[in-house]
Amino acid sequence: MRVVLISALKVFMKTVLGPFHPHLENALIEDVRKHKSNNPFSPLLILVPSDSLRRRLKICFAAENRVNLLNVYILTFHQLYLRLSEKIQPGSGASLADDSILEEALSHWIKTGGSQTAGFLSVAEKAGGCGALWQTLRDLRDGGVNPASLRSALDEGLCDDRDKDKLAPLVDLYESFIESCRQWGIRDYADFVSSVRDSVRSSSFLNQFKRIFYYGFYDLTQVQLDVLHEVVRHYSATLYFPLLRGHPAWIFAERFYERYLQGWAAEEEHMIQPGSDACLLPLFSDQIPPREPQTANLRSCTIISCSGPRDEILTVAKEILRLNRHEAVAFAEIGVAARTLETYTDWIKEVFRDHRIPISTSAEEPLLQAPLAKAVILLLDLTGKDYLRSHFVQLVSSPFFNLSAVSPQGLAPRPDVWDVLTRRLGITKGTDEWTRLKRYLDRDFEFSRGEEGNGETRKVTVESGQVAILWRLFTELHDDLSGLPAEASWSEYVEWWRTLLQKYLDLEGAKALMAESPEQAVKTAIFETLTALSILDRIDSKVSLSQFVQTLRRWLERKSVPISDRNLDGVTVLDAMAARGSRFRTIFVLGLNEGLFPRTIREDAFLRDRTRRLMETVLGYKVGEKLAAFDEEKLLFTLIVGSATERLYCLYQRSDDTGRALEPSWYLAELERALSSTTTEITKPVIPRSIRAKKDVEPFRSSDFLLPEELAIRLSLEGEDPESLLNNFPSAKALYRPGSQLLDFLEDANGKLSPYDGVIGHLPEYWRDLCQHGVSPTALERYARCPFQFFAVNVLDLRPLERPEEQSVIDSSEIGKLIHAVLKTFFQELIDAGYFSGSSPSLQPEAMLEALARKVFRQYEAEKPVGYRIIWELLQEQMIALLREQIKRDLRELTQSRRRPVALEIELQGKLPHDWPLAAADLPILGAVDRIDLDETNAYYRVIDYKFTMRNKSSTSDNNLRLAAVRGEKLQPPIYLLLANEFARRQTIKPAAIESAFYYLAPRWDEGPLLQKTFSADDLEGSCGQSLRETISLLVRGIHDGLYFIHPGDACRNCEVAHVCRKNHLPTSWRAANDVLTQPYQEAVNKNIPKE
Repeated sequence: MRVVLISALKVFMKTVLGPFHPHLENALIEDVRKHKSNNPFSPLLILVPSDSLRRRLKICFAAENRVNLLNVYILTFHQLYLRLSEKIQPGSGASLADDSILEEALSHWIKTGGSQTAGFLSVAEKAGGCGALWQTLRDLRDGGVNPASLRSALDEGLCDDRDKDKLAPLVDLYESFIESCRQWGIRDYADFVSSVRDSVRSSSFLNQFKRIFYYGFYDLTQVQLDVLHEVVRHYSATLYFPLLRGHPAWIFAERFYERYLQGWAAEEEHMIQPGSDACLLPLFSDQIPPREPQTANLRSCTIISCSGPRDEILTVAKEILRLNRHEAVAFAEIGVAARTLETYTDWIKEVFRDHRIPISTSAEEPLLQAPLAKAVILLLDLTGKDYLRSHFVQLVSSPFFNLSAVSPQGLAPRPDVWDVLTRRLGITKGTDEWTRLKRYLDRDFEFSRGEEGNGETRKVTVESGQVAILWRLFTELHDDLSGLPAEASWSEYVEWWRTLLQKYLDLEGAKALMAESPEQAVKTAIFETLTALSILDRIDSKVSLSQFVQTLRRWLERKSVPISDRNLDGVTVLDAMAARGSRFRTIFVLGLNEGLFPRTIREDAFLRDRTRRLMETVLGYKVGEKLAAFDEEKLLFTLIVGSATERLYCLYQRSDDTGRALEPSWYLAELERALSSTTTEITKPVIPRSIRAKKDVEPFRSSDFLLPEELAIRLSLEGEDPESLLNNFPSAKALYRPGSQLLDFLEDANGKLSPYDGVIGHLPEYWRDLCQHGVSPTALERYARCPFQFFAVNVLDLRPLERPEEQSVIDSSEIGKLIHAVLKTFFQELIDAGYFSGSSPSLQPEAMLEALARKVFRQYEAEKPVGYRIIWELLQEQMIALLREQIKRDLRELTQSRRRPVALEIELQGKLPHDWPLAAADLPILGAVDRIDLDETNAYYRVIDYKFTMRNKSSTSDNNLRLAAVRGEKLQPPIYLLLANEFARRQTIKPAAIESAFYYLAPRWDEGPLLQKTFSADDLEGSCGQSLRETISLLVRGIHDGLYFIHPGDACRNCEVAHVCRKNHLPTSWRAANDVLTQPYQEAVNKNIPKE
C-alpha cells in the first residue's frame, strides 16, 4: 500500500486554479514578469504536458505579450525527464522500448512462459490481442503497482472471488513479465520516469532555477506524480492547474486535484471563485439559464451541417478565406480541432493545399501511404508470396526501385512491357513459372491481340533485350533473398535487410536522420523502424526469416509521419488532446457526431473499473477507470469551446459520403442550451450536397473563395460562359470546351445519336484493313450482339488485362480451347495411323485419347495458370470423361456414315457471293474451321465446329441454327458453308452436297452432354437465305458506316467491356432505343424466318 507524506510540501509550493483563458495564462505571464522585474536574467523553468502547449506559451510570451524569455526554459515533461536522465546515464532516453517492442516482448513471453502464461495463449494468438493486454499492463506500470502488494491484497479479500479468479492470473503475468523485462534489459516509459525521480533532489539543472512553474496538466500517471512530488519537495514551485471548482464540465480535473494535489500547497489561489457569475459557459450543468442573457466574450457560434468529411473541410477552408479577407483574422489566429484527425488527414492535405492556406498541424498520416514505404512492403513480402507476379511487377515499377544495376547501356528498362509480357506468359508465382522467361532470352517474344484463329489478330513483339533485363533482375533478387538464412538474430537480419533496401530502394539517405522533406521523413521512419528491431535480440537470440518480416511489416503498418511542418505560421490544426490550452480568435471544431466526439468508450476487458477503483481507493495506486473518460470528453469539449475568443464553428455530418444518415453529437444540443443564456449569436446553416445548391449558402456564396474549376462549373450551371475566366488557365480551357459540348450531347435525351454515342462515321483505315484481311463470323456476331462492343473490342482492341495470379479456376473459354486441342491432336493421330483407311485395326482410340489428353494438359500447365491444383486435377478427369463419350459417339457415327476427317483446324478464306447486296458483295471472309468430314461415295462434305458450354440449359439459338443465323446470333454455320464450298471445289472430289454442324459438348444440358445441330446448304436459298443475306448486309453496312451505338440486352451480363459502356445512362439508352438509325438493326436482330 502506498503512503504519501505531504506535511513537508507546503513550504515550497503554491497552487493557482482557474480556466486556461485568460486567467491561468495571464497569471503565469504576470508571475514571470514579477520574477524578471529585478533581474532580467533570472533563471526560470516552465513545465508543460505537451509540445503543442509549449508552442502556445512561446507565442503567448514572445509574440503576444513581449515578455522577456532570457534564461527561461519552457520544456515538456518528457524533455525534463531526458535532461535529468542524461546526468544519470547518457543516452538512456533513446533506448526506451516503445509499445511495439513491449507488445512483441509480451507475445514472446506468453508463448514461452509455460504454465505461468498458459491462460493467455489464446489472447496472444488473436490479432491485436497482445496489444490490448499490454495496454492493461501499462496502466499497472504507470500506476506504480507493486505485484507482491497487489497479490497480498487479493489474498486479504480486496475483491470478491469472481474478480479474484480473473485478476490473479493477470497479476502473475504482470509480475513475471516485469521480471523478464528486467532480465532482458528492456525499459518501458514507467521505468524511465521512475529512474529520474531519485535524481531530482541533487539535480544541478533544477537547482539553477529561482522558480519552477508547472502549467496546464489536469491528469498525471502515478510515476509522473512521483516526480512532481520530488520537484515540489525540494524546489520552489508554482502549479497552474486548469480547474473551475463546482463546474460540472470540470469534474475530471476536479477529481484528480482533490485526490492527488489538494493539501500540497502552502497557498491556494482561485482565479475565479466557485459559484461566481464570472464562470464560463454552464456546459453540462443542470442549472436553469437566467432570464436575462449574460454578456459573453464569444461573439458568435455557428453550427454547420455537412455531408461527408470532404464537405466539412471544404466549408472550413472557404470560411477561413472569408475571415482572413473580410474580417482581418490572420491565419495564425485560427484553429481547427477534432477529437481525432485520422479521418480528415487526406482532405486536410488536399483542400488546404488547393486553397493556398498554410497550416501547422499535429496530424500524421500512415507511413504506408507513402509510395516508398509501399515498395518496402512489396520487397519484404516477395519471398513470402512466392514471387507473386503482380507484387513483383509493382515493385520493379516503383519510381524508387533501382533499375540501373541491371540495365545494359543503350536499352532503357520497360516495366510496362514486363507487365504485359508476364501476363501473356501466364506467370502467377513461383520460380518454376518465372523460368518461362528463359525461352525468350535469345529471341523476341511475339503474341497476338485480337480474335485468335479468325485472322483478326495484331502481332505485338517484346524485344529479347527486355526479357533479358527482367530475367536478370528476377534472378538477382531471387539470389539475394534466397541468400538470407532461414534463421538468424534480429540484428543480423536488420543489417541484411538494410543492405537490401539500400541496394534496391536507396534508403542510405535516411542515415542522416533529417526530415527536411516528406520523402526524407519517410526514409527516416523506415530506417528507424528497421533499426529498432535489433533490441529484440535481448528477448530471443534467434528468429525465423518469416517472423522477422512479419514483425517489421506490422511495425511499419503502425508507423505514421507528419503531414506538415509544425512550426509554420498558419492555421493551427490539432486533435482535441493537443488543442488543450490553446487560444484562437476563431476555432472550428470538426466531427461532432455520436461515436466521434464524444468518442466510444468501453471498459478494459482484462481489468474492470470496479477493480481499478479498489486499487486506487484502497491500495493508493492511481490506475484510472476507463469509464471516467466520459468526464474527460466533456472537459476536452469545454476546453476547445473556451479556446475561442470571438467565433466558434461546430461542424457535424448529417450523412457520410455514401448518403448514410449520421447522428449529431449530443454535445451540440448542450452547447446550444448553454449559449442560450448568453448574448452569443447562434446560427445553424446547412451545407447542401449539390454544387448548384451550395451557391445559396455561406461560405460558398461568394465566388471570391472558389477554386478556378469550381467557379467554372458554377458559371456553366448558371448558364454563363466561363471563357474569360478560363483564358487565364490554358490547360483547363482546353478541357472545358469539348467537355461542355460533350455534356450537352450526353444529357439530351430527345436528341439524335452523335459521335459520342458511337455514331462516328466511316473509318477508312479500319475498313481498308478489314477488306484486306477479311471479316470473321465471330466479328459479325459481336456486332449483331452490340455494335458498341464490336467497336471497343474489334476496332479499339480494348480487352480486360489478364490477371493470371488471381485465377483460381480455369474459365469455360479456356476449357473449350483445351477440348479443341485434344480433339485436333486425337483425330490427327488417327489420320496419321491410318485408322480411317482400315490399316490399323488394333488401334485403341480410347487409350490413345487419354494419353494425348494428358499430354495436352501437361503442355497447358507448363505455359498457363491452372488455379487450385485439386480443382485442376478434377477438371482433367471430367474433360477426359466427356471427351471419351464424345469420340465414342463420333467414331461410331463416322463409321456408320462412311465419312472420314479430311481437314482439322484449318483456316479458310473466301468472299461473300457477288450477287449479295451491295455492302456485303465480294467482301472477304475468313474463319477457322475445327473439322471437315468427307463421304467419298456421295461427295458429301460436313463442316464441324465444336461448341463447349457450361450453361445450365440450351437456348433457342442453340436449337434453331436457321433462326439464329437470320438474327445474326450464329453466323458461323452459313459462312463456314461458303468457305467450305470453296475448300471442296479445290479438292479432287467435287462437292455434291455440303452442310455445317455444331457439335455441342454441354455437360449441364438436360439433352446433353452431346448434341448435334445442322445447317444445310439449302438454308442459304429461298426466304431463309434472302433474310440471312439481308441481315449480314445490314451488319456489314453498319460497320462500314461506323454505327457503333449501344444495344443493351442479355449479352451485357458477360460483356468484357461493360465498365466502359453507358448503358445505365438513361439519356444514352433513350437515344439508342429511339433513333431512326437503330430501327433496322432492332428489327433485324428480332426477326423471324419468313414463310416460303
